[in-house]
Amino acid sequence: PAPSTAGKTNTALARLTSSREPRSCWYRVASALSTDESMACRRVTGSPEREPVVVQPDGKIVIGGDFTQVNSHPCNHLCRIRVDGSVDTSFGDVSADGPVNAIAVQTDGKLLVGGDFSLIGGQFRGHIARINSNGSIDAAFDAAADDLVAAIAVQADGRIVLGGAFSTIDGIARSRIA
Repeated sequence: PAPSTAGKTNTALARLTSSREPRSCWYRVASALSTDESMACRRVTGSPEREPVVVQPDGKIVIGGDFTQVNSHPCNHLCRIRVDGSVDTSFGDVSADGPVNAIAVQTDGKLLVGGDFSLIGGQFRGHIARINSNGSIDAAFDAAADDLVAAIAVQADGRIVLGGAFSTIDGIARSRIA
């Protein structure tokens, strides 16, 4: 099970083999994620915080949430992990100044990221950003929400749907859904 820390919510993520047996686990204690290849993975009970996980077309895993490191490597709220469980340092500096609550992969491999942040990758992006597959911020996408983006979906036609606590997107009234 994920190690416990009094008063902290712990979460875990397991990578399974083709026979659905745990191969490796990531677990969060306080603000750090760690990997333990020998750890027995178990279902997390209680009400853990939402920590989004997506798999990119190349098999790399992108995780978001309220953490500041993964396997002792600094990763503020967003990190890409290789299929072997190691942190992908080639992903660029996509550190966010607040939690990442939602991630979606577009058909071109770009990532849409939403949360409770103002800055990501050192650039102002009010609660939503698009990240290129190499980890750089997509400068062509500059939408801004006035509050938390908690959910992102990409429709089959490529349109983006957002949900959250916002009342405007780019200054246009959009109460909680856009």
